[in-house]
Order: sequence, then C-alpha cells, then structure tokens
Amino acid sequence: MQLMKWADKFRKLGVRTNADRPQDAAQARAFGAEGIGLTRTEHMFFGPERIMPMREMIVAENEEARRKAVMKILPFQRQDFMGILEAMKGLPVTIVSLIRRA
Repeated sequence: MQLMKWADKFRKLGVRTNADRPQDAAQARAFGAEGIGLTRTEHMFFGPERIMPMREMIVAENEEARRKAVMKILPFQRQDFMGILEAMKGLPVTIVSLIRRA
C-alpha cells in the first residue's frame, strides 16, 4: 500500500528513506519509498550477536587483530547489504561507511 500515493501527482521529488537493516528496507518499500537515501553501516552492528566483534575491531591494537575482527563482522554486513538490495528491487541505495582506517 502506498501511503504517499495521494501526493504523487503534485510532488517533484522522490521519497527515499534511511534504512540500516533488510527489514527496515522492506518496511520502507511497503510504505512506498523509492529508494534509500542513507544506509549507515555502523548501525548494522548494534545487535547483541554483532556488537562484540565490532568492539574487537575498534580496540584492536594492531592491523592483524583488526583484520581478524573485520573478518568476523564481514558476513553480517554482506548478508545485510544483500537483504537491503533485494528488498529495494533495483531502486537506488546509498551506503555510507563511517568505519575507516586510522
């Protein structure tokens, strides 16, 4: 159901949403979003099964420890990105990563 359908004949801008998880993207599509304007990757790791590997990466004292921690979180991130892209069915998705090397 498109909740914004009544505005479609007047608006000039597309409606995009923020979504950090596949279920958020699916809900946005159900509400009529035409894409995702922002997916912040750090929000993907707040869940209880994901937070510890993220903390390991943050406090890693060397590159080897950081890489080991990143390899633990990579499957979660890959799964979430695939789920978000599948939910959006070809619509635009903007992904911003605030995780970077120091």
